[in-house]
Amino acid sequence: MVRSDRVRCWRLTLTKIDDPLLEGVEVFAIVADCFALTYPELHVKLLGDVDLVLSACPEIENYESIESSIRRFIAYGLKLKRVISMTRPCCFQLHYASYEAYGSFQMEVEHLVAVDGGYRRIYEKPLKTRTYVRFPSSYSEKGALWVREKPKQS
Repeated sequence: MVRSDRVRCWRLTLTKIDDPLLEGVEVFAIVADCFALTYPELHVKLLGDVDLVLSACPEIENYESIESSIRRFIAYGLKLKRVISMTRPCCFQLHYASYEAYGSFQMEVEHLVAVDGGYRRIYEKPLKTRTYVRFPSSYSEKGALWVREKPKQS
């Protein structure tokens, strides 16, 4: 693990793989910029077990540069553990870019979305089909699978 006295959060597209401050990093996570401001209480829970956090904003940054940056980190041998975003449609680009970047590396990556002070998991199907999923506030199972097929009409 990286020593706790070092800064752990860096801009995804500006961070260079050969930076000496990244020495010893093995596992990283990617978060949307707004996640840090909106849900600081989830940081310990969701980011405590990673060595490095890379932040990006798909609304501001180029999709291709986000994807290529993620691909560079993975090709260098770092393991992507999770991707965390907000419920905004632009944030889904972060999930799509990371999915495309690690797809050929056979990695198991958690995709989470911060919702109502908690988080929900996105599974592979919406990522494969690039489907935007709505996040109902009234969903009864906090933190559970909320991406579902439409209910069958009886």
